[in-house]
Amino acid sequence: MKQDIKLFCLSHAGGASNLYSKWPQYIESEIKIVTLEMSGRGRRFTEALIDNIDDMIEDLMPFAEKELDGSPYAFFGHSMGSLVSYELSHKIWKETGQAPIHMFFSGRYPPHLIFRDKIFHTMSDEEFINELKKIGGTPEEVYQNNSLMDIFLRVLRADYKLLETYLYRQYHQYDCDISLFYGNNDETTAGNMGEWVKYTNGDTAKHVFIGGHFFLTEHVKELVSIINQILTSYEPSDIYWKSYAHSLTE
Repeated sequence: MKQDIKLFCLSHAGGASNLYSKWPQYIESEIKIVTLEMSGRGRRFTEALIDNIDDMIEDLMPFAEKELDGSPYAFFGHSMGSLVSYELSHKIWKETGQAPIHMFFSGRYPPHLIFRDKIFHTMSDEEFINELKKIGGTPEEVYQNNSLMDIFLRVLRADYKLLETYLYRQYHQYDCDISLFYGNNDETTAGNMGEWVKYTNGDTAKHVFIGGHFFLTEHVKELVSIINQILTSYEPSDIYWKSYAHSLTE
């Protein structure tokens, strides 16, 4: 009998776990969604914001470890969540010997590509807001509410500082397959998603949706259906146990 699969989910810059609030109604029963809430937002709103990747991973690791009971696990991260998924999955792999059975990266190019033509976290509020409007995804009512906007900008500045000070670390390749999700009108991923193929010894599949950077909010059922198909077809294999042994020798 196959064990249930844990699907760790991480949100975008400025986001929270409510990004995945509609997923449980479509996910298969043998898949458990585990939303890893970053400090300073959502369920952890009263906690301090974190603005660097090392502290972020150290903070999230205990929450992930509580779910690691030997059952298989996978990661889904959107935008900044993809970068955090990359770092956190490798920390889990290195420290516990448990390798992921699949990695889902959404709305973000791979970590070795660094684009810093604009530095967001040092912009004035006016400049920052103008750039956010170009990206989209922020409800208009947030812009119209000064109190909400102040909170939102604090979170975003911390997140963008994390992204804009990130230093790429090259780890061993995943032995599992990778799935990529992105919108056909998302300028932030244009032409760069294919670079993820360098990160795995397995296969890499692309799934393109109609929409921009936040395409996933408009295609929940379709996206989750793809995840269901991939994860429910998983069978324990030599790849998984080879990954386990590999990580123990690192």
